[in-house]
Amino acid sequence: MKKYMENTYLIFGGNYGNLEATKALYSKAEELAIPRRNIICTGDMAAYCADAEQVADFVRQWGIQVIQGNCEQAIAENASDCGCGFSEETVCDTLSKQWYEYCQSVISNETKEWFARLPKTVRISCNNFEVLVCHGSPNNINRFVFFSDPEDKWQVLFAEANADIIIAGHCGIPFTKLGRYHAWHNSGALGMPANDGTPRVWFSTMVISDAQVSFNHHTLEYEYTETQKKMQKNGLSEEYIKALAEGYWPSLDILPLLEQKKQGMPLKECTYIWDKSHKEQYYG
Repeated sequence: MKKYMENTYLIFGGNYGNLEATKALYSKAEELAIPRRNIICTGDMAAYCADAEQVADFVRQWGIQVIQGNCEQAIAENASDCGCGFSEETVCDTLSKQWYEYCQSVISNETKEWFARLPKTVRISCNNFEVLVCHGSPNNINRFVFFSDPEDKWQVLFAEANADIIIAGHCGIPFTKLGRYHAWHNSGALGMPANDGTPRVWFSTMVISDAQVSFNHHTLEYEYTETQKKMQKNGLSEEYIKALAEGYWPSLDILPLLEQKKQGMPLKECTYIWDKSHKEQYYG
């Protein structure tokens, strides 16, 4: 991975209370010499893992750009549930009740106030490209968006954004969708594997030049056994403890059929190139 080039952005989200993965990414960012102003967190710093308060404090002290995810919004408002958008009585919904109650109990009032102040979106202008950073979708903080979504849904999403490039999080799986006039990029989750049968987690870099944008999906390895120990000590879900090591989600409730079929298939690091003529190119 090359060191910092001008107009390079490091993107991540979904820390999920995983302090070890967050610190590993911090070390990677320092190694790449990416300025803090160019590092973007797409939200959901608190969720499945045990260090919700510690992760939030670490990210706040890091001094990077952060937007509000549905977890930050729910915790700040003392809502009755995480606001993830899970269907009622599904496995995800049932498991979320435990970790959300835990997060509410360990996160300080100071952190809740910070969560409340976070913007829901951020806009970036760079080399005549307009970028919108959101959590779920431009107009819905907890909307799940996946690569295989139908074309009519993509047309609506791009129209809502009023931007060339949309950076989003929430769904937990890394992907880039290139259209004729717009690009959608999701860095995947930093705090939980991508349901691909490996313990690796994900982040990305985006490089904006005068003529084109490159979206680069990167894996990150870290000491997940320490994360597991903390979760076990605090009585958190065995299903998610297991998922950290084995890379399989406890449930496929939120996934479209194509993404369900890809469970256990290791994802590859890759780069997508989107140029000013909006011609689609891909390098795997």
